[in-house]
Amino acid sequence: YGMEELEYSHRYGTDDDITFMMESKIKIWKKEESSFTQLEVDSELEKTKEALREKTVFVLQQKTEVLGFIQYTVMDTTPFGANKCYGSWGEPVAWIAYAFVKEEWRGKGLGRTLYRLVEDVCKEKKIPEIMLNVYLVNSESDIFHKKLGFTPFAQLFSKTINKD
Repeated sequence: YGMEELEYSHRYGTDDDITFMMESKIKIWKKEESSFTQLEVDSELEKTKEALREKTVFVLQQKTEVLGFIQYTVMDTTPFGANKCYGSWGEPVAWIAYAFVKEEWRGKGLGRTLYRLVEDVCKEKKIPEIMLNVYLVNSESDIFHKKLGFTPFAQLFSKTINKD
């Protein structure tokens, strides 16, 4: 993969990528205007380590510089616990947990490459669909995913009643 003027390689994520991944996830959370506790950060760290063990993280790099990553999981239930209402999909889907490219490397095809890597896994494992969520405040992500052919199909609504 790579464009003529930009050569980069891909590989599975390793423990060496944990700091980059966690810092990137926190940037995403801030962009989404999410509040998060240290307990949530610690929980996400454990999920990150598990994804690395399961080889469900791809990393793009140029020489030794990490440019971005994508983390996914294969599941057969609907996201956000919606399967309580709608049941199982009946077949597996690849759920994108996180996708991130360093800001200075955006617009160069790296995000598209990360998704192609997951698409290749889906084709190999006969997984028919890729799904993800995009927060409304993240218009850049919304535009990007629509360019890749993703279509929105549901909305989640939230109302805060008590806030400490």
